[in-house]
Amino acid sequence: SDSLFEFEIHDNEGNYATKLITQFSGKEIDTASCLAFAPKTRSGSNGAVAQSDWQVNDEDDFIKLEPWAVPCDNSWMMDKDHLTKWAGYSFYTWEMAIEKCVTVSYSLSMQPVLAFVGGLEFDILPAPLADIDTMVCWPDKQPGGVDLSVLRTVISSGG
Repeated sequence: SDSLFEFEIHDNEGNYATKLITQFSGKEIDTASCLAFAPKTRSGSNGAVAQSDWQVNDEDDFIKLEPWAVPCDNSWMMDKDHLTKWAGYSFYTWEMAIEKCVTVSYSLSMQPVLAFVGGLEFDILPAPLADIDTMVCWPDKQPGGVDLSVLRTVISSGG
């Protein structure tokens, strides 16, 4: 690039629903349903999920979950008839990084200048001449100390 500074914006969506796909006669079909989970053991009235059902008493305990196929459009949850029916069910996932990464990028550009009368100028070498990207990743929480999980260097040349 010929610019001194580069600026990029990336679209980071936060919540994700897991669509359920099935197949019939070898053809994939969208079920129009999404995956939701609820604790198998429920302590709320009439078998409803209570907030405490998502908590454990000991960090070595796990919560047994039950899968459910639910509509993907969340507008049905806001319907007054459904406000309590699905309370406490987990419909969305949130991506959480389990590693931390740093990428350092270097770029080298140089150009001999051939100038002619009348302001004509020709670029002879590609720009940038070389790019070097080095990525280092390590686990966010590593028992026994930090170990590198990724060490990658990519060198590209010729624009």
